[in-house]
Amino acid sequence: MVGVDERLLVRIWERQLVAADNMVTGSGERLQVIHPGKENRDSGPDFLGAIIATDVSGLQVGDVEIHRRAGDWRSHGHQHDPGYNGVMLHVVWKGGVSVALQNGGVVPTLSLRRCLAGSLDEVLQWAYLSLVPIEPCQAASRRWRPGRADG
Repeated sequence: MVGVDERLLVRIWERQLVAADNMVTGSGERLQVIHPGKENRDSGPDFLGAIIATDVSGLQVGDVEIHRRAGDWRSHGHQHDPGYNGVMLHVVWKGGVSVALQNGGVVPTLSLRRCLAGSLDEVLQWAYLSLVPIEPCQAASRRWRPGRADG
């Protein structure tokens, strides 16, 4: 697991640096990410308001928790914390055992190691690549006026 920390896993999930065809949970559910959710920089699940579709449960909206190791769910005590009852997917580097919620629900686990979009070195480059901010394009669109010869 050299070079793979939780921050990298968050970036992989956020930027969806995964091969969509390989996204299968440890319990065998094929899944598709419609929206990875918004990163939560406060306490609680790592991503809020994610949207996924699985071949078992259909379309789901909920939270995503990310850990380096599958056993971190239990060692962090999430199975006893009602703040994690909205989690619909547990994402880890390696592992696949489903996890229990405080309310008795069960959440599938996805191993990112099995579904990277390229080698780990390639994914590392994409994960930390600076993205172009949106603002310059928004400013340009305000300057553009229909009918201008140069616009």
